[in-house]
Amino acid sequence: KWDEANQEIVQYADVNLGIAAATPRGLMVPNIKGAQEKSLVELGNDLGDLISTARGGKTQPADMSGGTITITNVGVFGVDSGTPILNSGEAAILCFGAVNRRPWVVTDRDGNETIEPRWVTELALSFDHRLVDGDLGSRYLADVAALLQDPGMIVHPPMLYMGYVGFSVAFANFQRGYTIIDRMGVRVLRDPFTKKPFVGFYT
Repeated sequence: KWDEANQEIVQYADVNLGIAAATPRGLMVPNIKGAQEKSLVELGNDLGDLISTARGGKTQPADMSGGTITITNVGVFGVDSGTPILNSGEAAILCFGAVNRRPWVVTDRDGNETIEPRWVTELALSFDHRLVDGDLGSRYLADVAALLQDPGMIVHPPMLYMGYVGFSVAFANFQRGYTIIDRMGVRVLRDPFTKKPFVGFYT
């Protein structure tokens, strides 16, 4: 996060993943502590527990503090997209829209185009420009979209783990053919041969 008093970027050791949850008391954003250390199953279990607790009005203050990045889903309301407001002290918030069936132009390896029905969602990213510039934010969003389009890249070896520094390193070793993204809480490397990203968020 940005430390206004010292005019510097504060680097966190953990990625605390905030989940926006609609409750009878309004929107709450508890976060999963140390998300980079958890498997998909563990993240799913923690997500369910946090949302159930929030909707039951039992969320503790500690669960609401220390977030580094948040995910919000406006799609549950049938909304295609939105412009999420950044939570104070966090680097970014990623918004998922409704998943709908839409006509999509598909290009095969020979360059031929066809129109096919595809499941499509829209993503929006708000971020603190003191930490992340437009180039980095756009590249991160493109990598998230690529992983959603081809989830098989998630398990592409070698497996890497989410950056322990979190929100620190932007793009490094680009000249070597791969890219590291840590600011958003996910470390993505591009395979030097296929140029496709693979990610170590999932263990």
